[in-house]
Amino acid sequence: MNPTEAIFQFIRRFIKISEEEMHEITPYLQVRYFNKRSIVVNKGEIDRYFNFVMEGLVRKYFVHNNKEINLYFAREGEIISSTRSFIQQQPSDVILETLEATSLISIRFEDLETIYARHPFFERIGRLVLADQLIMKDDWEMSLLKETVRERFVNFVKHHPDLLQRVPQKMLASFLNIEPETFSRLKHLLMKPPATE
Repeated sequence: MNPTEAIFQFIRRFIKISEEEMHEITPYLQVRYFNKRSIVVNKGEIDRYFNFVMEGLVRKYFVHNNKEINLYFAREGEIISSTRSFIQQQPSDVILETLEATSLISIRFEDLETIYARHPFFERIGRLVLADQLIMKDDWEMSLLKETVRERFVNFVKHHPDLLQRVPQKMLASFLNIEPETFSRLKHLLMKPPATE
């Protein structure tokens, strides 16, 4: 799938868009390639790009008391950026790192501003995408407060089984706010085949 088609499919999740409208932003799209375990944005660096994951996997995390705290994992068809850094064009307080060889479709901050100014339709798309991200973040924060550790683990595995295979266990435990030992035990119980009579 080419970059334009990938972005076209993503946008159509939110709003109807014609091919002619889609071609308005095609000149601004850049495809960037990263090897596994490459830093896309480092702490203290200004995030200049809004990214769509065409292929691969990117994690967002920060370090606190020498411990990595994982905030998000973006895979194919999802967006990723150091949100505050990108929007405010200020140094990032998080790190974006690839966990697999990754290709990103990216739009520079300045180009996105140009698109919004020239094509108000795309500003509406931007608002819809942002609203979707905020709702997803809100849902996640609620699950951290309302669900038990076991419920949170089971729901994650139910909705994101592929990440269980693609992301190191220690990182997933951090993301789910579960101690690594508890994560390992829950994983063992969940994957254990049912006893036969």
